[in-house]
Amino acid sequence: MLVKYWHTRLVLMPASKDYTIKNIESGQTKCDSREEMSYEDFFLYVEHFVRFLFMLNKLVRLPLGTNEFIRRPLDSLTGKKRTDQAKRQGKNLIPIQMFQLVNIISGDINSINNLLNLFQNEQQGLLFVKDSVLPEYTFIGVEAIWWSIEHGDDIENEQTAMNLFQFLFANGYIRHCTNKENSFRFGFFLYYIVTEKTKNFCLESNDYAEVEFHQTQTYIPSMDYLGFGECQPMRLLPKLIDNPNKKSEKQRSTSNNRNLSSLSNTNNSKIQIQSIVLKRDCNVDVDPKHISDRREWATAHYHSYYNPHCLFELEIRWLVATSCILGDLITQWSLRTGTILGSNQVAFHLIPIPCDPFAEFDALR
Repeated sequence: MLVKYWHTRLVLMPASKDYTIKNIESGQTKCDSREEMSYEDFFLYVEHFVRFLFMLNKLVRLPLGTNEFIRRPLDSLTGKKRTDQAKRQGKNLIPIQMFQLVNIISGDINSINNLLNLFQNEQQGLLFVKDSVLPEYTFIGVEAIWWSIEHGDDIENEQTAMNLFQFLFANGYIRHCTNKENSFRFGFFLYYIVTEKTKNFCLESNDYAEVEFHQTQTYIPSMDYLGFGECQPMRLLPKLIDNPNKKSEKQRSTSNNRNLSSLSNTNNSKIQIQSIVLKRDCNVDVDPKHISDRREWATAHYHSYYNPHCLFELEIRWLVATSCILGDLITQWSLRTGTILGSNQVAFHLIPIPCDPFAEFDALR
C-alpha cells in the first residue's frame, strides 16, 4: 500500500545582501543572486552552517547559558594555522595545554588518557552540547577537528586532525551517538567520549539532523554561470558527488562490452563498495511547546552533504500534524536563521521553493 504524505520544501541559501539590486541597476546580463565568495566568506559559511544545525537540532551548550562556538583556526588564504586565533582562557590566563599527535597514534596509554582529560577540561577542553537525550561529553565532530588543530603541536590541517579522531573512534574512546557510524565523519555529527557511565549508551531514535561537509577543507571557486547552461549547476550538490556503485557498474559494463568472455571472471572478483547516501532523514518535533492535544510528528528529508556554494535542501514530510502548528515552527526556523549571528548580520535565508504535492496547493499555503 502506497501512503502519500504532505510535504513542503525549503532551501537554505547564503544571504546576498544588496548585491542582486545593484546587479539589476547596473544592467548586468549575468543572472546571479550574489557575488563570488571570497576565501574568507567560503570558510565563514561553513562555521555559520554549524550554527544553523545547532539551532535546528535545538541543542544547548554546557555549561548552560554559554553561547560559544569553536572557530576554524586556519588562515582562509594560506591554509596554515592562525597566529591571531582567539584562545578560550577561562577566568584566569593560563598557558594553552598542547598534545603530540605522534604519541597518541603510537598507542601510548598515558598520552591518550591525558588527551581525554584535556577534552573534558572546563577551561580549555571541547565545547560539549546537551539536551534531554544525549549522553554527557557529547560534542560536534567538526568542532573537535578545529579544537585539535589549535591544541595539537603537530596537527597543521583538518585531514591530520581527522586521523586523530579516526584513531580514537576505531579504538573505542569515542562513539557516534547512534552507534551506527563505522567511521569518524567530517561535518556536523554528534559523538561522545566513552566513560564508565556511558559505555552501554545507544540512541535508538533518529532525532538529529547530521550533515557531512563536501570539499570544504580547501577553497574552491563556484561554477560560473556558463555551467548552468550545461545542466551542471553547483546548487545540485548530490548530482556532483560520485557514487562508487554507479561508477563500478559503468566500469563493469564497459569491460563486458570489450570482452564478453571475461564475464565469469569479473563476477567472481566483484568488490562490495559501500554506496554514498545523498539524502538523510530524521524526526521533527512539530509541537515542542505542546500546544496540540494530540501527538504531532513529521520527518525531515535533507541533503547529506553541504558546501557553501550549494543550496541546502530540507523537505518536511508529515501525515499526522496540524498545518498551522507546523507552519509556525517553520516560520520560527526562518526567523532564527536570520538572527543566529546577531541582529546586525545575516548569514542565511531559509525560504520555501516549489514542490510537487499530491494536493493542488502546498499544504502550508
